[in-house]
Amino acid sequence: MGKNDREEEQEGQFKVKDKRAAFMDEKEIKKEEASKKRDAERKKDSGTIAEKDNSETEPSLPEVSFSMHIITLYEQGSFYLGYSRNPEIQNPQVNLPVAKMMIDTMDMLKAKTQGNLIEQETQLLEEATADLKMKYVAKLKEGL
Repeated sequence: MGKNDREEEQEGQFKVKDKRAAFMDEKEIKKEEASKKRDAERKKDSGTIAEKDNSETEPSLPEVSFSMHIITLYEQGSFYLGYSRNPEIQNPQVNLPVAKMMIDTMDMLKAKTQGNLIEQETQLLEEATADLKMKYVAKLKEGL
């Protein structure tokens, strides 16, 4: 964009170039076709690279669902209560306030979704919340 183009835009005027083939000479048409071809090749090449990178580095993830969200909250709550399933963690750190936040989040979801879940989701939410509450109380008793 030249200096004159910028000046025109600042004044609220725009330079319009008609790219319809009927109004272009042969040189402009060839230039436009070459530009479109380069753009298409770039998109094709970048898409292929991105697809290869994602497939090689990202593990297969489970389907996103309400049940998966509940399981994730449950796993996080269990982790913060010191029940880690990761064998690399020798002495898991207990963080009761964060574990309580996970339980409160699950209780909030139970209240907000009441009557809108299928039976399996309701049962999973109730059982996961109850289990975390039991583990939480057990950790509280250990601290006394």
